[in-house]
Amino acid sequence: MPGYHRCRGLIHLAAAVAILTAVRVDGSVAAPASAPNITEQRNAAAGFAITMWMAKIDALGDHCAKLGGPPDDEFMHVLKEWQDLNTPYVNAALEYMADIEDFISAQQGEAARKAFRAARKAEFVASTRKTEAVWFPDGLVDEASCRHMATFVANGSLDVDQNTEFFPILQTLKAESDRKGTP
Repeated sequence: MPGYHRCRGLIHLAAAVAILTAVRVDGSVAAPASAPNITEQRNAAAGFAITMWMAKIDALGDHCAKLGGPPDDEFMHVLKEWQDLNTPYVNAALEYMADIEDFISAQQGEAARKAFRAARKAEFVASTRKTEAVWFPDGLVDEASCRHMATFVANGSLDVDQNTEFFPILQTLKAESDRKGTP
């Protein structure tokens, strides 16, 4: 049942995003002293980075790597290379989302934070599905589709720095994160 496994993988990734956005590296959930710099452009850039990350993890790491045979290592290698280059920006996007959650919790309470998280999680999963539909239009994960996607990932075409609209914003989010001393 390819659809079941795909859905299970997306749910697993969405849960990971929810966990990562809720808990800081040191395990605390911090309430910000002031409102984070929230803009639609920042929201879109963060959503883009997180969706790109989820799509690569789900497609290459969860599906393509489980096809069996020699390509498995190739897909995981390509995924690792992508993560090495792009994770700093994904982490900054996740931290931005965590800051928003902290602010919502401080201002409106835990129920509002949970509602925000659930809505973002649904958006990320829906965006990931749309992204994966480009690579697996028939809904089936096969070696040819995986190799096609892996080629684009490996040559850098799907790195977050290729998006001229969002990358400068992600660089800013990363710089802000670096100044705070967190990943």
